[in-house]
Amino acid sequence: MLSMMFMCLIASAQMVGGFQQGNDGHIYFVANNQTGATFNIQIVAASTDRNNSETKTMTPNGGFYLGPTTPWRWYWKRGDKISVVYANGQSQTWVC
Repeated sequence: MLSMMFMCLIASAQMVGGFQQGNDGHIYFVANNQTGATFNIQIVAASTDRNNSETKTMTPNGGFYLGPTTPWRWYWKRGDKISVVYANGQSQTWVC
């Protein structure tokens, strides 16, 4: 479903993610749990025109993606940010 990588991956973290262009031409954010552990995260997205957040439980080797065809109906554009916040308060942030 997803073809082109827009941002480099972040290593040395529980989640690895980046922005990708889907076959439909839209940009999606895709992240995967690179550990064998189950843990909770908060996903926080911010744009000049809207914000959204959600709490998810990541299963071993599970993940999530967000874009215009997902419940958030997020059309990513340059400058949009998404953060994954872990239970210990540490976070990772990606910028489109």
